[in-house]
Amino acid sequence: MAFPRLSAPRPRRLPVHAAALPALPALPALADAGGTDERLWLLGGLAFALAGAGAVARAAARGRGRGRGHG
Repeated sequence: MAFPRLSAPRPRRLPVHAAALPALPALPALADAGGTDERLWLLGGLAFALAGAGAVARAAARGRGRGRGHG
């Protein structure tokens, strides 16, 4: 069964004049990232969080099988 191809409506392009644009505020300076020790702690924390999320996902998928028609 073939489905008709749907296309999203194109957004209207409005004329933009440089005088109509507001002035952008200055961006704040980035904070100091710290030394190597702090970066390693942050990287370890990120790895620990991702491993925990993976463990939760595996536990949630356990026993779900492969779906219908697969044994």
